[in-house]
Amino acid sequence: MLGNVLADVSAFPVEDLPREESRQIDCSITVQVGGHAGNVCACLGRLSQRAALIGRVGDDDLGDTLVRVLEREGVNCSMVTADGMARTGVRLNLTGFSGARWRIVDGGANSNVTRYDVSFSLLGDARVFYACGAHMLPRLPPSDLANALAAAKELGLTTIVSPTLEPAGKWAEALRSILHHTDVMRPNEAEAKALAGVEDVAAAARAFLAMGCKAVVVTLGPGGHAVFQKEGEAVWSGTVKSRAKDRVGAGDAFDAGLITGMMQNLPLPECARWGAAVASFSVRGPNAFAAVPGIEAVRRALREAS
Repeated sequence: MLGNVLADVSAFPVEDLPREESRQIDCSITVQVGGHAGNVCACLGRLSQRAALIGRVGDDDLGDTLVRVLEREGVNCSMVTADGMARTGVRLNLTGFSGARWRIVDGGANSNVTRYDVSFSLLGDARVFYACGAHMLPRLPPSDLANALAAAKELGLTTIVSPTLEPAGKWAEALRSILHHTDVMRPNEAEAKALAGVEDVAAAARAFLAMGCKAVVVTLGPGGHAVFQKEGEAVWSGTVKSRAKDRVGAGDAFDAGLITGMMQNLPLPECARWGAAVASFSVRGPNAFAAVPGIEAVRRALREAS
């Protein structure tokens, strides 16, 4: 898993930021592993799947803590660099009673990730190469990501890209070369429409398929998800019902479930159902992976939802 990892500091409820220096806001605060790649890896660990993280933390106590937590979840962190030139990244998530959210981010060591952090010789018997969080990896331009995806394909790995809108211009310039080496494009609805420059999810998926990827899986928030492949009709599915506490990281949990389905050699629409099921557990907890159960519990939830 190539991408960003940071400390997620979440505060709830926060209706407004203090306007006076002396004012105090009383709320619940949690500190957890975060970042797209960190979340996906931790969720995979909960699902008894082997995952290796490629990224950077600072050479500091916070970075050491993030690595220890990820390793406790079963994640291989041998390719996580402790960067002596940067601090560990932090994201502050403020959520109000209404569900409105504010995010304040210091990318920290994520800003120093480059193509040289990716060493395919260390990936052993990996089956999937997943890339995400490019908006926090400014030294890994889309052209370098395309080269990494090409190298992964040469090794026979399935490639998955979770795109970003920031910076949208750079992505638009290199999107065709990236998708040429991508098996599954995994945007959310807003990302799909913006990157394709259209107002329709199906039209966006067709555009991505025409650029070279084999499949597109779009998450639609409360509307569920849709799976598009070069052959056959699109498959539209709803969400797995769940009482949501916090939706931060739900897309990352979806991706972990999707990958777990792939590890079982399931058809892609069924893999996406695994993604939806894992996401339905994720939103019950304070972060992306805290409420994600073992793989058998997810399997039972899918049977009950059928």
